[in-house]
Amino acid sequence: MSIFNPFANSLNPNLQSAVNALIDLHDADFFLYNGPINTEGCDGLMGLIRNASQTQKRSNAILVLTTGGGDPDDGFRAMQLLKRAYQRVRLYVFGICKSAGTMMAWGASEIIMGDFGEFGPLDVQISMESESGRSFVSGLTYNQAIGFLTSQSVAIFNQLQNQLKSAGHSPKQAYELAAKLSVDIISPISSQIEPQRLGEFNRAMQIASMYCQRLNPSKGANANALAAQYPSHSFVITMEEASGIFGNVSAPDGVEIVLEKELLHFMRRPVKQPPAFAHLPIHELVMLSKMEHTHIMERDDVSH
Repeated sequence: MSIFNPFANSLNPNLQSAVNALIDLHDADFFLYNGPINTEGCDGLMGLIRNASQTQKRSNAILVLTTGGGDPDDGFRAMQLLKRAYQRVRLYVFGICKSAGTMMAWGASEIIMGDFGEFGPLDVQISMESESGRSFVSGLTYNQAIGFLTSQSVAIFNQLQNQLKSAGHSPKQAYELAAKLSVDIISPISSQIEPQRLGEFNRAMQIASMYCQRLNPSKGANANALAAQYPSHSFVITMEEASGIFGNVSAPDGVEIVLEKELLHFMRRPVKQPPAFAHLPIHELVMLSKMEHTHIMERDDVSH
């Protein structure tokens, strides 16, 4: 077993040909990023962008991005630098591109999504400590909990009020008793929600939405919807829905189909820590430490 690495110094001929063709076609520097959006990874990507701008920088940029999400602050910094350094940013999504990755897509001039490409809601993950250790909790989880408690509270109150009226209580008595009983039923559950933590989630969701509006002011209303109208972090937003959100989405065509085929093994799903990033074809893969990929394949499998 070995890690499939499409960024080795000896790029396979099909991949190298596709990369070079797209570089020439779009007059673009070519970058890849796979992994969590964090300070280490985004600093590394930004370093490659800065190095390119100091050598033979082209007019535009291509970014192939795969991520499960991460820190919106870091994602915003990296995407703003791309927009500042280049006239146009062409984003390729051949696999999972969630949360902070979806936010970064707001800064793209064009988005190309393959059949396996998927965006997700603007769902910021917040670190929480528990008896079992540190874990990350979805902001949408808290929002869903609040929405569920609200709807259940109303349903319980209405049901109790109707039952009390049927039992002969006056409307005023039924209202007061139903209100008290509803509170008694819901309070043990609602008391477990920490107001401070709820505020953190709401603030984090607002940050991601505001970054989207800064990356693309004309699509600000769509950013608000992405932060509030989806049920889970894993919700899949495919090309058809993404077209309505971003308005600049298309399927791979021509040499882009070759690029997707050659990169799919690596770019289908996010790698675990640390992030992997590269500037092709002149730089080999840059790693913060030994990369552990979620898709580890036999060399023979890769060659088929």
